[in-house]
Amino acid sequence: MAWLYGLIGLTIGFILGISSTRYLSKNIRKQQHLRLELEKTKTELLNYQKEIQEYLSQSINLLDKMVYNYRNLHQHISKRSENILKDNYYYQNFEQNTNEPLSVQAPLDYSDNASSLLSRKYNNQY
Repeated sequence: MAWLYGLIGLTIGFILGISSTRYLSKNIRKQQHLRLELEKTKTELLNYQKEIQEYLSQSINLLDKMVYNYRNLHQHISKRSENILKDNYYYQNFEQNTNEPLSVQAPLDYSDNASSLLSRKYNNQY
């Protein structure tokens, strides 16, 4: 009888051992898969952050160059335009006429020779 109890206990232990191993091995495989996926996404994130950092630094460098070139262009145009305009006849006349006041009249909203309903001839009849 002791053999029978030992054999039954051994069988139950064997069945429980196999089932627990299968259950635990599924969880372990799942954990390993998740760990590998996590490491993969971390490396992808680091690569993406590096690309963004390089892109932004290159954009800043290009903007700095653009500002520098714009500044040079502005200085060039302002220097050259002063030299060109000082020798120009129109520039000299413009400086002479700037002290005179301009005579400006407001535009009239009507015409003396109107041929429509607003004509004086039509308005005098009533």
